[in-house]
Amino acid sequence: MIKKITFVLLLACFFLISYAQKAPIKFGKPDLADLQMTVYDQDTSAEAVVLCQYGYFDPNRLLFTKTIRIKILKPEGTKWANWRFRSGFETNVEGYVYNLVNGEMVKEKLKSSNVYREKIFNQVFQYRVSFPNVKVGSVIDIEYMHPWVPIDFYFQYDIPVKWSELVIYQHNYLIFSKNFFGFVPFSEGSDNRWVASNVPAFHSEPFMNSEANYKTHFEFDIKSITYEGFKYHAIATSWENISKLLINDPDFGGAIQGAFFLNDEADRIEALTNAPKRRMIEAFNAIKRIKWDGNERIGISNNSLGTSYKNGIGNSSDVNLSLLKLLRKLDIEADPVVLSTRSNGNLSDYNPSINKLNYVIVQAVVDGKKYMLDATEKYMPYDLLPARTLNVQGRIVSNSKDYWVPLVTERKDKSTFFYDLTLTSDLLLTGKLTSSRSDYSALEFRNSFFSFTSPDEYVQDFEKSHQGYHILNFDFQNLDSLTQPVISKYSLEISDVAEQVGEEIHLNLFFDRRLNENPFKQEKRLTNIDFDYATEETLIVKIALPDSSTVISVPKPIKLSLQDNGGYMSYSIGYQGNSISVNFKWGLNKSRFTVIEYEYLKEFFNQLVMKQSEPVILKLKSI
Repeated sequence: MIKKITFVLLLACFFLISYAQKAPIKFGKPDLADLQMTVYDQDTSAEAVVLCQYGYFDPNRLLFTKTIRIKILKPEGTKWANWRFRSGFETNVEGYVYNLVNGEMVKEKLKSSNVYREKIFNQVFQYRVSFPNVKVGSVIDIEYMHPWVPIDFYFQYDIPVKWSELVIYQHNYLIFSKNFFGFVPFSEGSDNRWVASNVPAFHSEPFMNSEANYKTHFEFDIKSITYEGFKYHAIATSWENISKLLINDPDFGGAIQGAFFLNDEADRIEALTNAPKRRMIEAFNAIKRIKWDGNERIGISNNSLGTSYKNGIGNSSDVNLSLLKLLRKLDIEADPVVLSTRSNGNLSDYNPSINKLNYVIVQAVVDGKKYMLDATEKYMPYDLLPARTLNVQGRIVSNSKDYWVPLVTERKDKSTFFYDLTLTSDLLLTGKLTSSRSDYSALEFRNSFFSFTSPDEYVQDFEKSHQGYHILNFDFQNLDSLTQPVISKYSLEISDVAEQVGEEIHLNLFFDRRLNENPFKQEKRLTNIDFDYATEETLIVKIALPDSSTVISVPKPIKLSLQDNGGYMSYSIGYQGNSISVNFKWGLNKSRFTVIEYEYLKEFFNQLVMKQSEPVILKLKSI
């Protein structure tokens, strides 16, 4: 919609207003001291540092300019030669690399061939910039300009920032919103200018969702554009209005009009079954012929979905909007659900943003029951959603419906492992291992298994990653029945598990299911904890001991639960005669925990690690 308003027309209609603001950086003019710098005093471990970053929106020309200067301090910091950013319009990008050669400053200009542009949706583009000849000691300058306000402006990165400044003035004819994220306070701030100095590097925490929810930054959306003699254009004034924009966009709503290329597939499914649910599942599986290319998009990649269907490859929108069209051809009620993926950050009820949307799935209704469908994953059943889509909520988009839907799951990472073993007098364990994996655990197994060329190759890799395991025979069941648990059966020998300590034998019965360390080590947590989905794991172990053995001690049983039934752990062990058995269960009944719950969750995992480290202690008479 914005593209219909030409920049030239707007420029001609605005009165020139003077906004004096001295920039803290001049593009293409680094100091010699910047090149001579070898360490950043505020963080001596830094691999690189943003020396200065300045963004300025010129209300006279409606032009945004951003200038960044980066110093490379360590070899691992050379990855900062590659930059990626989004822009709402075509963007002019310039850059230089500076190096010291024999004490002299030598600069190399960024070539246009090192700037790559990719259309994301409508007038949103992603730019990738790759600077040449970057090494330890280099200084990089990058500057880009584009019409309108930026999509976002980050004051914080994974490296420290010495100075970051943003100046944006509101304009009578251009109304936009800004949404603030992060924890770092501004050292200077007003209605139009924000400065953050000596910003520490952002460090992610274990099991956190998108960094975009926590890094200090603004996100901007144009709400409306209007001026005398020109029709008012509402853009991001409400989620309802965003839905209308999507429906009228050729890369979204226009793409789901007509579906001749799906006629044969629809005829095949209709001839196969009359049952609506069966038709839905058949359609879901049929669309998987379009291989997902890994790109998360809300708009299609070609001029029509038929091209992606014919080529057998496409982005997430190509796949799922094709599924939508096929379902509708089969007279199944279906609507698109737009969302922001977990890595892209959360959607806000109160700050509508078309720029934040980067993915679409399908809601189908069969016999009054709603199904959320995503056909991008080859080995995912129809009744699961990829973890990337489980991001609180999405929004139905259609001419007759427009509302929020929850994007959560009751399905779990569910698995059971049963070891039936015999301990020999030379401390070798022999016997069988049977495992059953369901839901997300099954998906993870199938993705891993089918990444190998054969079952033999998978088993060889299994042995390499499980020290002391030697597989004698194996069998896998339900690999192609995606809604069924995957069953794995091994005949095996396990060495290096029973450890001789003096006259004692220490035997840890958790094998490869043991958690060796607590993932939560910080005293305090800044971000909420997010596990994607709930967990349920059961371990059953039965071991026949040598006749000459005596059980000296066994771990004590335990039963724990988190507050509000958030998680549980139970451990019981029994032995009689020459047999010992263990039953261990643990799980998390929810996937998200708040910062307030961190202390309890950390202690829960402490107890889990401690219990799994406790051995059974034996003594053999022959020793």
